[in-house]
Amino acid sequence: MTSRSAWIVSLALLAGCSGHQGQLTDTDPDYRREAIAAKTGAGDRSENPAIAAKLLNDPDSLVRAQAAVKLGESRDPEAVQFLAQALTDRDEHVRWDTVEALEKIGDSSVAPKVVDVLVRDENPNVRRVAARCLGTLGDRAAIPALIEALSDPDYSVSSAAATALAAITGQGFGRDKANWKAWYEGTPSPEAPK
Repeated sequence: MTSRSAWIVSLALLAGCSGHQGQLTDTDPDYRREAIAAKTGAGDRSENPAIAAKLLNDPDSLVRAQAAVKLGESRDPEAVQFLAQALTDRDEHVRWDTVEALEKIGDSSVAPKVVDVLVRDENPNVRRVAARCLGTLGDRAAIPALIEALSDPDYSVSSAAATALAAITGQGFGRDKANWKAWYEGTPSPEAPK
């Protein structure tokens, strides 16, 4: 896209119309991203099925990432099922934006899938946002995985895991894995009879 056409498209988007069709089906991935970005934010969920289709099927990773961001902004619980499928996307940026979208929606039912990302993803940035997301979701079932993440070779991941553990438990052992393990082993299971 030339700078002149980019300027025209920008003006059209600012004016609330599209000089270019800007459709989700356009052959140009830049226009598909712009079409997704132009969709209404939180509260308007009418476009979410089409955006979810882009998240799962678009060949361009930047379009898929933009779709994840927009679904997160919608805070639509119905989007969780599509976002959960995108947690295994081949592109790390899509996985990163997907985890952040799930964090914004805040549906703790997806916590086991986010734990899987924390444990298995090869990218430390994705693991870091997964740990942070688990702290936001507050699911106590994530505690063992977060304790293990304290040993992550990437400091940002282990630090995010410590912060998440503190958020979930109210305890303050920092990155001290031994103290977290001892505390966890001495804590009754939430499922245990009282």
